[in-house]
Amino acid sequence: MKLKTVALAAALSLALGTAQAKDNLMLTYESSEDSIFGVAASAFVEEFDSASGGAMSVTVFPLATLAAQEQIPSMLQQGTCDLTLTVTSVMTDILTELSVLDLPYVFRDYQHARMALQGKLGEELASRLETRNLKVLGWMGLGFRQVSAVWPVRSASDFDGLKIRIQPNAVYRQIFTALNADPIEIKYADMYAALMQGIANAQENPYFNIAHNHIEMVHSHLAQTAHSFQAAAFVCSKITYDELTDEQKQWLQQAATHACETEWRVAEEYNQASKEELSRSGMQISEPDLTEIKAMTDPIVETYRSQYPDLLDLIEQVPQQ
Repeated sequence: MKLKTVALAAALSLALGTAQAKDNLMLTYESSEDSIFGVAASAFVEEFDSASGGAMSVTVFPLATLAAQEQIPSMLQQGTCDLTLTVTSVMTDILTELSVLDLPYVFRDYQHARMALQGKLGEELASRLETRNLKVLGWMGLGFRQVSAVWPVRSASDFDGLKIRIQPNAVYRQIFTALNADPIEIKYADMYAALMQGIANAQENPYFNIAHNHIEMVHSHLAQTAHSFQAAAFVCSKITYDELTDEQKQWLQQAATHACETEWRVAEEYNQASKEELSRSGMQISEPDLTEIKAMTDPIVETYRSQYPDLLDLIEQVPQQ
């Protein structure tokens, strides 16, 4: 089976043609084929082909060719798309509890986030998403979010007046409002243009996204704030999942598990390599004093703790390795 990338018209035709028999699955994600999600998607396709013996195929739509990232979860809920690799931060409108994953400084490191998501926390969130017609096949992580800007950020006071591009997300908005910055919600696809035009003079993303989007061309400073971990999920439409036979579900889960394991490994490797690449490109990388930053953003965590104490407990109960 070949990895296929097709246009929207072909996608709609395919969706109509497979409505009665599931011999093909549509997988979509927002980034490019050489991104972290792209590598995971390729791993999924290869493993799925092996597991199914070619009895089913997968058509892949990178670069949001099927729909914008924010629209994809709704498409899965309706059964008009089968699979997606997505950041959880775009699904908080569907399940507000997912906001706990975006909270500042709740995860110590990659291992802590992975153990929480692959443990009881992930099980609980997956169970709640299933009631929204979304079947989680596995959890992933894109890494910790860092801040790039036109001026150096070495302490909390350096956020004053900073016009920072953020993904449309309540927690991100609360974090930078607490730091006295001016958060501006701009979609990922429009981020670079907004930075070039001066609509924003800062942004926050994992290292890989910063390097992949060539943010060093507009920002000369990078602050290692690691203020939020970017969780992600491999999600299947519950409508699609329920149409599959038990054997097909086994193929799907086997391939998704392989893809998620690949993603965790690649995400950490790519982010480290991207950090080094950004340094070589001339970006000035600083290590801000996080003491005051954490103190100013901690009330956000406590607000969510009052709403979802059980979920915060599951994060904090993960033992240190």
